[in-house]
Amino acid sequence: MTETGMHWRASCAMNACLGGRRDEPLCSRAWRRGWQRFIDAMQIAWRDPVHCEDVHLRWLHAYAPPITGRTGPDAGY
Repeated sequence: MTETGMHWRASCAMNACLGGRRDEPLCSRAWRRGWQRFIDAMQIAWRDPVHCEDVHLRWLHAYAPPITGRTGPDAGY
């Protein structure tokens, strides 16, 4: 397994320990929830100004379940 793969799995495990989804990395959850202090810390740690956003977009594209049901102004609610 690559270093990236191990990091992804470890991040998912940490997210699950904190009550999040088991298949979502912690950085993705932080981005969705707007945890700015965590996001700032990861930007410094990874020297990447968009680390959490990138992780979230990769997770959303590759792993997130499809949106089901009706949404938008014609959703009936």
